[in-house]
Amino acid sequence: MISFLRLTVALALTIATTAAPSAIEPFVPHAPENLNNAVATASLSTAAASLGYLQCHSLATGRIFGYVRNAYNSYGEYIGVNPSTIPSDVAARLLVRVDLAAGGEGPVNVGVQNAPSRTYPFFGAVAGENGPNLGNNHSYVFVVGTGDESTPGSAPSLLSNSFTQATGKRRKAASAVWKFNATSGEVKPTWINEDGNAVDVTVGYLNGAFAMTGNTTAFEKYYDDEDVTWLKFVFSTN
Repeated sequence: MISFLRLTVALALTIATTAAPSAIEPFVPHAPENLNNAVATASLSTAAASLGYLQCHSLATGRIFGYVRNAYNSYGEYIGVNPSTIPSDVAARLLVRVDLAAGGEGPVNVGVQNAPSRTYPFFGAVAGENGPNLGNNHSYVFVVGTGDESTPGSAPSLLSNSFTQATGKRRKAASAVWKFNATSGEVKPTWINEDGNAVDVTVGYLNGAFAMTGNTTAFEKYYDDEDVTWLKFVFSTN
């Protein structure tokens, strides 16, 4: 199992590796050959976008324990930056473009400036093994790169994405799932189910990847052998 350990020093991540459990699809993190091997030129729907990073704040402690990294694991899922093994963690952070004004009004697409692959210049999510419908269940979606923008408020569709490219598994995905809170700086996901209903979801980090679910209690009960850190993404320019 791979999990973040909460540390007393801000921005420190420690990742411990053991065998992946069979209850949930395994994640095997790895570093790309070159952290700066690609600079994606995501074309957002609006020009008024701000550049920044996505900090990971623990919901339990409020502490910053890392950032989303500009790298995928072998399943095409985004992982976290680990300053303990990467001296220059700034270069390893994912640099995103967010329309902060539009994001305060409703879900928007988030572009990625330094995506691990030029093919997937948007920050989105893809359905997990239980399908794309979240809510009062233990289902989840993975945080991945997508090749196209989805329409805000639309149900997930077969968008090209980094998970499908890495695994060969076709799953529905979406990218316009992010709202911005100007007061807290939080970039919060809202997932749209196939029936068009919006679901507030929570981000968790487990097994070396970010997953999102609409019911943390049901998720923890079903995957009771998993060590998950519930968190929120916060937009930051430093």
